[in-house]
Amino acid sequence: MREKRRKIALLIDNATCHAVSLKLSNVDVIFFPKNTSSLIQPCDQGIIKAFKNHYNNWIMKTIIYDKNPAGKIDEAIKGITILDAISCSKLAWDEITDTSIQHCFEKALEYDCREKQDIEESLINSDIVENAILKSF
Repeated sequence: MREKRRKIALLIDNATCHAVSLKLSNVDVIFFPKNTSSLIQPCDQGIIKAFKNHYNNWIMKTIIYDKNPAGKIDEAIKGITILDAISCSKLAWDEITDTSIQHCFEKALEYDCREKQDIEESLINSDIVENAILKSF
């Protein structure tokens, strides 16, 4: 990223498990304010739902085609392994398109991600807070 001089905005909720002292070149870490409505968090705008749908489809395919040669669903479900779950997670994530993620951010932040603009971090943070307040009511 440094060579291409690209800047990245990493939006993170304010959960205590996230490291606060990140020092990354070319990455601006922006924490959502406390008590921010989940309505403006991009993952809550459809990314998680899409992932779960794709994951469930892959798990069902695994149960039906790989684990269920005799047609016994109960036994097939018990045959799902952690490796199967990880494989299905990877396949599900691969089906999430860049466009889907972009739309979730646009919906959450009310911002057209295709527009390349230089925006000050303080303006982005104030917009996030304003959107959270508006969507909470």
